[in-house]
Amino acid sequence: RRASPAVTRDLFFQHGKACRVYDYADEYAKVNSAALAKGITIKEELKNQGFTDFSSFYMSCPKFSLACWPSALGNLGSGVVLYFHFLAFCAVFLVLAFAIQMPAVLKYLQADNISAWNFNPRGFDSRDIS
Repeated sequence: RRASPAVTRDLFFQHGKACRVYDYADEYAKVNSAALAKGITIKEELKNQGFTDFSSFYMSCPKFSLACWPSALGNLGSGVVLYFHFLAFCAVFLVLAFAIQMPAVLKYLQADNISAWNFNPRGFDSRDIS
């Protein structure tokens, strides 16, 4: 059994960088096709390309763009894609609900309907419930 590496501050920061979101699908496909062409494993091909492990390969891949489509995040799992589609649905629904309410808001914006509320500045009295 191989001994685990000592936990150091540098290893901690490397792990933090490796946990970020990288777009590795295209790069991994290139490594996979190169490994298949040579008849070796992907792990051996990564070592041939100068990577110490998958984490170092993963960190060399480009990050996702902030403006990418949610379907591009499919490598992170289907839940991530569904989450961002749900956020887009909520945003569209919020704008639509606001647009539908605008005629009512504009109609009652100028109206003075405080008397319709039976407002009494002295407080509650028995006439309010009659």
